[in-house]
Amino acid sequence: MLDFDIGDRDVVVLSNYRSGSTAFCDVVAQRYGLKNLGEAFHRFKNQKHYEQSRGARNLVKIMTDQIDHPEFENIMSKSFVIGLSRRDVLAQISSLYISDLSGIWHRDRGAYNNYEIKIDRDRILNVTRYVLDLRERYERMRDRCNVQLEYEDILDDLKQSRIGIYHKPQNHQELLTQIQQILEQDTKIHG
Repeated sequence: MLDFDIGDRDVVVLSNYRSGSTAFCDVVAQRYGLKNLGEAFHRFKNQKHYEQSRGARNLVKIMTDQIDHPEFENIMSKSFVIGLSRRDVLAQISSLYISDLSGIWHRDRGAYNNYEIKIDRDRILNVTRYVLDLRERYERMRDRCNVQLEYEDILDDLKQSRIGIYHKPQNHQELLTQIQQILEQDTKIHG
């Protein structure tokens, strides 16, 4: 599933939050001997990190809310681009909401046992709109990808990574119900 002819190019993983992209980048970088720079264009990351890595074979993850970065077009034009999306929008929204509230983005960075997450309808609505906006941006960029993958299709490959899949809160079903209601009722999302 993860066999690509990348040649001697760098690799860009174009994705959105909560799509398995961190684990995916770990697996691809290891498989192809690339230096994994992660989200080199993240607003809180030192941009020199990417610039100092020129000359090495790199893997860079770019989220669709980072495509305004001045280096975006340059790196896209020189790289093998892998698009990674997630079919299950409900799970993606839920995962972003949980990570945003807890501050824990990956299992290896915190405990996930026996916890509950606060259900805040307004915050859920904002996260839902944000995720849907990012997904629309990704759809507009799909034709720039050499390969397109979906999280659900590569899950077995990701389970081999150090990050893996995190545990759901005890009240996860309540959160999913709230998100589903927002998706069904909010005219600003559907309209």
